[in-house]
Amino acid sequence: MKILIFASGNIYEKEIAYAFQKENIEYTLVTTYPKFKLGEYFVNNKNIKSLLFLEVFKRVLYKLLKFINWKLINQDNFNLLINTITDYFFSFYINKDYDLFIILSTIPWTKSIEKAKQNNVKTLYHLTVCNSQFRNNIIPTEYKKLGLEDYYLNLHNSTVLKTEESIKKADFVAYVSSYQLATFVKAGFNTKNFFYLPQPTNTKIFNNEYIKLNKEKFIIIFVGNDFVRKGASYLIEAFNSLSLKNAELWMIGNDLKKFASILKLDNNKNIKFFEGLNHLLINDYYKKSSVFCLPSFEEGLPIVIPEAMTFGLPIITTQFGNDVIKNFVNGFIVDPGSTSQLAKYIKYLYDNPEKLKLMANNAIISHDQFFSPKKYTDTVLSTILKV
Repeated sequence: MKILIFASGNIYEKEIAYAFQKENIEYTLVTTYPKFKLGEYFVNNKNIKSLLFLEVFKRVLYKLLKFINWKLINQDNFNLLINTITDYFFSFYINKDYDLFIILSTIPWTKSIEKAKQNNVKTLYHLTVCNSQFRNNIIPTEYKKLGLEDYYLNLHNSTVLKTEESIKKADFVAYVSSYQLATFVKAGFNTKNFFYLPQPTNTKIFNNEYIKLNKEKFIIIFVGNDFVRKGASYLIEAFNSLSLKNAELWMIGNDLKKFASILKLDNNKNIKFFEGLNHLLINDYYKKSSVFCLPSFEEGLPIVIPEAMTFGLPIITTQFGNDVIKNFVNGFIVDPGSTSQLAKYIKYLYDNPEKLKLMANNAIISHDQFFSPKKYTDTVLSTILKV
């Protein structure tokens, strides 16, 4: 089987390309990432078609319009234009040589899907986010609750509608969590051609082949760029309420300190903020941590969850992790926005080092069960070939 992968700035492209590469399955990755950046993740350059000019064009245009006056621009139409241009240039790579066309980026791929059908190439739309209607019903409320409504960027209606049309035209649709699937069912999607497919981890980079450090501190790690959607304020409040000795909370992601400062949540010297980190450098932070916490309000299943599990970190997260995370086995599921539940389970792991160690080992086992490259490729091929 020969596979074509489209990804416009999607973080999962490196992991999925590496999975096919590791299992010796022929593929081509068309992306807006530069080749040398993907090479850092051990993705073979000969399999990459980089349309870097599209990414440069988009970023320069964004900055120019922001400088002029972004508020005067119809952002909905602008984003749809950018996505249409992306779809147009990517579509040139679709031809009859391929058996399967995998879409990773959640934007409209109208032309590309039409061309795939004309060339009798099966299309797999791999969803990594929840349905936009669901997101728009939850996230604005949380911004308003925190007094941050001026910072909320609404999803663009035309782009959303076109994207949903593309999803409905795909031969197969993969989802990464049952929680995510439920949001599409609720939105009225026919999910007969949907199947469960968690994204794989790049095990060449994120793996447990390291010396388990004799950790002197109890460290909770959070990794994510969206302060409000990922529930960062509740995690900080939970940590502050505990006053644990010899413990730290590491917040890794852009603009986290900015929003923590606005909400006056940045005055604890045991909370460390790290911004602008290369994704590869996060390895070192995982290795030194004790627990991973991501109390999001809405997610598909972010790649940082399986990454943290490879390093033997118990996971504290919300309902999107229900398929993988089991209470007192490899982590805990909490309600979104529940400071008390976060504090309760952080304290439990802090007070019970032997339980922490057991759950750490279980996290590694669970990772291999759900997120290995072979598991991913086997599921893709068996599903497509069965049909």
